[in-house]
Amino acid sequence: MPPVAVPLGPALRDSGVRAAADLYHRLAGEDPLTVDLDPDRFEDAVWGVIEMHRTDLAWPLLELWRLVQPDAAGQWLMTGWAHSIDGRRELALEHVRRAVELDPDNDEATALLGRLTRTPGGA
Repeated sequence: MPPVAVPLGPALRDSGVRAAADLYHRLAGEDPLTVDLDPDRFEDAVWGVIEMHRTDLAWPLLELWRLVQPDAAGQWLMTGWAHSIDGRRELALEHVRRAVELDPDNDEATALLGRLTRTPGGA
């Protein structure tokens, strides 16, 4: 079963975040599911552009992810990473702290929170 980002990508590109969110909800309501809704699939889709410091490409997907999976710890972590890369330390801290609250066992979130807390300039 393909990751949910596969059908959402064209909707996001062509029609924007709201249309992609509507499609997500339609797909999530299908029985049986035809796409993988696991939050890790969103993380897979967004991590590469964040790693390349292309947050301009990540923001629409992060906004979509926030709308459709607001309690996904990975969404908060990836948004924290993006804010950190963009030089918005306080927003990065806010998002990474929430990621740790949602998933205290997430070593990556804990490590990033430590770096952001220790380093005035960010990660």
